Amino acid sequence: AKQATSLLSLPIDQRSESLKQMLGSFATANPSLTSVWASIEMRNLNSSYTNDYGRVRFTYYRDNGALKYKQDTLDLKGDTKGSMYYSVKVNKTDILSDPYWYSYNKKDSILETSVGSPLVFNGKFQGLVGYDLSLDGFQAMVEGFKPMKGAKSFILSADGSVIASTIGSIKGKKLHDAYSEAAENQVVDRIAKGRPFSFIVND
Repeated sequence: AKQATSLLSLPIDQRSESLKQMLGSFATANPSLTSVWASIEMRNLNSSYTNDYGRVRFTYYRDNGALKYKQDTLDLKGDTKGSMYYSVKVNKTDILSDPYWYSYNKKDSILETSVGSPLVFNGKFQGLVGYDLSLDGFQAMVEGFKPMKGAKSFILSADGSVIASTIGSIKGKKLHDAYSEAAENQVVDRIAKGRPFSFIVND
């Protein structure tokens, strides 16, 4: 984030290309990342744009192992309240998102999480930079965990999403949507407390 923020001190006509080079280098050096991205408030890239909303998103992403690039614009009619970006814009805090499904090629969806940091320059929010990480690696982990014959295993995120499971039909879902017992036993609240617990599911 510090390196990206420093680019905002460059002449405005050099910022986009410098940012693309920085993101591209980082994505190349970190092949385990699904994507590397930055969303920059448009006023930092276009001297004639003065609105306090609107942003340009720069993304390097992997599609079947190939590193690709895309660039688009968002929020041109106003900030999207309730979005992850808007939350960071208001609070100026780092983020680690809950798991979500996303498709980079409009065909295949992956379960991933986003990690990001705000860009703050001269005390004002200027954008968000971060990366996405596929959660597929947890699937191999859970499939190799066999505590007893006939046992089913899964890994949950803090919000109760099933990151990986030996029960394929519940992956990516909230546990309480798959099993009503999870809601009845307040699983998410109990996860937040960070203490071991158990409950019975009638399957």
